[in-house]
Amino acid sequence: PVAAPVAVEPQPPAAVRRLPAALLLDHGGVIARSTRTPDARRAFATRLAEQLTRAGAAFTVDEVAAAIEAGRERYGRWKAERSDGAVVPEITPREFWCDLVGPDWSPHARAFLLAESARLTLEYARSKSHATMRPGVAEALAFCAEHGVRVAVVSNTVCGRAVREELDRYGITHLVGAHVYSDEIGRRKPDPATVTAAVTALGVAAADCWFVGDKPWRDMAAARRAGVVTTVLVRGGSASDAAVDAAPTGPADERPTHVIDEMTGLLGLLAQARAADSTPA
Repeated sequence: PVAAPVAVEPQPPAAVRRLPAALLLDHGGVIARSTRTPDARRAFATRLAEQLTRAGAAFTVDEVAAAIEAGRERYGRWKAERSDGAVVPEITPREFWCDLVGPDWSPHARAFLLAESARLTLEYARSKSHATMRPGVAEALAFCAEHGVRVAVVSNTVCGRAVREELDRYGITHLVGAHVYSDEIGRRKPDPATVTAAVTALGVAAADCWFVGDKPWRDMAAARRAGVVTTVLVRGGSASDAAVDAAPTGPADERPTHVIDEMTGLLGLLAQARAADSTPA
C-alpha cells in the first residue's frame, strides 16, 4: 500500500543533533552529474539499425535515431502526465520501446522491440549520457561506513542495472547497503514507494533517516511523504538555482531541512551531527 502523505515541517539547519540511522541518496544530480553524449547515442542507433536489418526489419540509422529521440520526448510527456497522482508509475521496457519509440512501426519491428526491450533499455541508458561522480560523495559514504550509518541509493531511472554499473565504476558499491530503482520497483518519486522500500530494506525507521536529493518537487516530496524528517537539497543538479532558493518557502512537503551548494557540504553536516552525538548532554 502507498503511504499517505505526511505533513512534516522541516527543522531549521541548527537542528543537526545526531547522525541518521541511514542516508538515502538520489543518483542523478546528487551522486553524479551527467553530460549528453551525441556520438554514443548515434553509435547505439547504428547498432540497433544493424540488428533490425539482421532480423529482417530494415531501417536506416537516421530513422532509428529519430524514433529514439521521439521516444525520449514522449517519455518526458508520459512522466509529466502521471506525476501528480497518489501512485506514480514507472514505465516498463516494453512500454518504452513498443509504445513510445516504435508505436508506428510494423508488427514485425515491434515484435523485435518487445523481444529485445530489456537489453535495449540497458544499452540506451549506457549511451544517452556520460556521468561523473560529484566531489565529496565518496568521502561522505566512507564517513557513513565508519560511523555505522547505513546507505541506500533511491533513484528514478529506466535502468537500475546501468546505475549499478556506474557506481561500480566509481568504486563506491561496497559503501551502499541497498539499491532502489524505479524501473525495478515500478514506481517513481514523488511516489513515496521507493523511499519506503529503501528504509524497509535497510531495517530502519524513515523518521531516523536523511534524504539527499536535487529536486524539491520530486525528492523532497517523496521523502517527506514516506515519513523522512530531515532532507538535504543540493545545488548543481536538475533544479535551477532559483528553484533551490525558493524551496525553503515552497510547498510544505517540498521544503528541505538543509540546502548545500556541493556534496562536500554533506560531509560537513554529517560531521556536525557526529560532534553533537559525542557532546555530553
